[in-house]
Amino acid sequence: MKFLNLAIAAVLSLGVAQADDHTSYFAVGYKSMELSDNFGDLDTTGTQLTLGTQVAENTLVELNLVTFTDVDFIEITSTDVSLLYYPMGDGVFGRLGYSEGEIEFDEISVDDGTVIYGVGYDIPVGESGAVRIEYTSAEYSEGGVDIDVDGFTISTGVRF
Repeated sequence: MKFLNLAIAAVLSLGVAQADDHTSYFAVGYKSMELSDNFGDLDTTGTQLTLGTQVAENTLVELNLVTFTDVDFIEITSTDVSLLYYPMGDGVFGRLGYSEGEIEFDEISVDDGTVIYGVGYDIPVGESGAVRIEYTSAEYSEGGVDIDVDGFTISTGVRF
């Protein structure tokens, strides 16, 4: 948890320090996920808030807050800190990070931290906007329960 708090503080301070360079950004997204465990698959949708900043020429640091809620059945939240690398400078990217997630549905409750990875593509819109399409994957485990989480996100953001 200390790592997560330090990472959040680092992302926020980098965003403030570089705000004049328009290398920081905020995005809101729609996320569709498939959860798989020993008992079957479950599809759900939710929201993703993103705050990020450029830390090197082709590298970004990003903080994501993800929430899925079906009041009667399931509650999923995660806080993710990731590095995004753009091998061609822009457009296509790879994601590698750490996710602290909590999943509760039926009789199952998993609260775990794990590696998150993914690939995506940013589409520029105007001078400071973008639309992002992305696939991510993670596996959360606790008490003998393993849940694979595969997600597809579409989001729109603005640089500042």
